[in-house]
Amino acid sequence: MVVQYTSGHEGSVMSFFTITPRVLCGCTGSVIKSVLPQVCITVALSFLAMYLDDRDMNPFANQEQPVALGILVTFLLVFETQSAYNQFWQALTHLDGMLQTTRTLAMISCCIFERGHSTEVKVRVRRIVRMLVLHFWVVVEHFQRTGANGTTNTDVQDGLRNDVRCLVGKDEFLMLYPNEPFHTPGSKSRHLAANSVQVLFWNELSAGRLLKGGTPHPPIMACYLNHVHNLMQEVANMEKIDKSQFPFPYNQIVKLLLIVYTFTLPFYQVSTLGDATPIMVGLVALGFFGLDEVAEILESPFGSDPNDIYLRQHGVKLMCDLEMFYNDHEIELDTVFQPDQDVNFSGLIRRHFSDIHNRDIASCLERKSAVDTLLREASANSKNEAFVPPQPPEEDLRPLPVGKTANEPLS
Repeated sequence: MVVQYTSGHEGSVMSFFTITPRVLCGCTGSVIKSVLPQVCITVALSFLAMYLDDRDMNPFANQEQPVALGILVTFLLVFETQSAYNQFWQALTHLDGMLQTTRTLAMISCCIFERGHSTEVKVRVRRIVRMLVLHFWVVVEHFQRTGANGTTNTDVQDGLRNDVRCLVGKDEFLMLYPNEPFHTPGSKSRHLAANSVQVLFWNELSAGRLLKGGTPHPPIMACYLNHVHNLMQEVANMEKIDKSQFPFPYNQIVKLLLIVYTFTLPFYQVSTLGDATPIMVGLVALGFFGLDEVAEILESPFGSDPNDIYLRQHGVKLMCDLEMFYNDHEIELDTVFQPDQDVNFSGLIRRHFSDIHNRDIASCLERKSAVDTLLREASANSKNEAFVPPQPPEEDLRPLPVGKTANEPLS
C-alpha cells in the first residue's frame, strides 16, 4: 500500500517537533534500510581516506573534485525520480478510470436494464455484476504476480488465487486456469494469472443475450459496450505502466556514475572536511542512493510492496458499491421539495453555509431565481398571445428595375 504518514498540512508552531520525528523514525516503507549497505561502504571508504591522508598516501590529494561529474549524477537521478513519480500518478489515474468505469457499468446494469422484467433478466444482471468484480480481482492477480515486481511470497500468491476462486464456479475456474483442479493453490499453479479479457468477454456475452431478449434498448446497450471497451483500454494502460522500466542503458549509466562519484568522494573531501568526512559523505550517499531506490519503487506501482498502490482496499470499496447498486435499485427516495415548490438552495446556503463567500453565492442564487421567475411569467404570457411574424418594410418588397442590383439604392 502507499504508506500513510502524519504531515503538517494544517500548519502549527509545534508541527516540526511533533511530526518530523515520526517521519524520521518511520520504518514501514522507508528506503533507508534498503540503501544502508551503500552508506556503510561509503563511510568505510571515508575512514580509509582519513587513514591515507594522515600518512600522505591519499591518491587524490591536491586534486580538484570532479564537480561536473557530481552535477551530471544529480541531473540523471532527478530526471529518473521525476519520471518515475509521473508514471506513478499516471498509474493512479488509470486505476481510478478503471474503478469508475466499472461502477458506471454496474449502475447501468442495475438501474436501466429493467431487471424486474423477468427472472432471466435478474439472473443475467446479477451475473454481469459478479463478472465486473471478478474482472477487478483477476487484474489484481495479474499485476501482482507478473513482471519484474511479481511477488514471490507463497501466502500472497495463495490469497490472490482465493480472491478469484470465491467468485467463480468450477467450470469458469477451469476456463480461466486450464487443466487445473478447482482447489489448486496459487503458489502451486502452473498459471501465474488468468486472462482479464476473457472475463470481459463473458460480461459482453451476458449483455448481448439480454439485448437479444429485447430488454435494453439498442442506444443504451451501445453506451454500455462503449464503457466496456473503455475499461479494457484502462487495463491496457495500467499494463503498459506496470511492465515499462527505464531503459537498461540509462539505468546502467546512472548506477555506474553514481558508484564512481560517491565512492571516490571521500578521497577528494577528506582534506577539507577532516574528521567530519564520514558523516557528510555518508549523508551524500544516503541522498543519491536513496533517490535511485525511490525511482525503482515508483516505476512499478501495482505490486505488493509497502509503497505500492493498495489494490485490495480499492477492491473492497468497489464490492461494497456494486452490492449497494444491485440491492437498492428499487428504493423510494424522500420528497424534500413539495410538488408545487421551486428548487431554492439560496435559503439553505444562507442558513447552513453562513460564511461571507457563500453569502455572495446565496445572493447570486436569489437574483437568478428572480430572473427565472420573470422569464417563466413572460413565457406564460406569450403563450396566450397570437404570434405575428415580423413583416419586412414595403420598399424591400418592390421589384428591382431592370439593370439595378440589390446593393444599389432605388430611385
